[in-house]
Amino acid sequence: MNSRERHLETLLFGNPDRIPFQPGHGRKSTRERWLKEGLPEDVADASEYAYRLSGGTLEWPHNGEIYAVSERMRPQFEEKVIERLESSQIVQDWKGNVCKTATTGKR
Repeated sequence: MNSRERHLETLLFGNPDRIPFQPGHGRKSTRERWLKEGLPEDVADASEYAYRLSGGTLEWPHNGEIYAVSERMRPQFEEKVIERLESSQIVQDWKGNVCKTATTGKR
């Protein structure tokens, strides 16, 4: 079963050969935090690294077809900073969520 077939089987409540594992990529601040918490500097693909740490042994697909489908709602909210504070900011994301995010390494 290829990646596309596996994805469709999963999304359609079918019987994929295994569940797709796609943890995504962290923001710059997230990656900086991961490095402080022990992510080796030489790790280029955090997704593959996470897959291996979780016990994955199959060959990791490094290239192939990518099916670019945006799952985001239409229209999206404007992403904006509502208020800047000393070490954080209040922001609105593309979903309309308003939340506080750190602007420094402190919480």
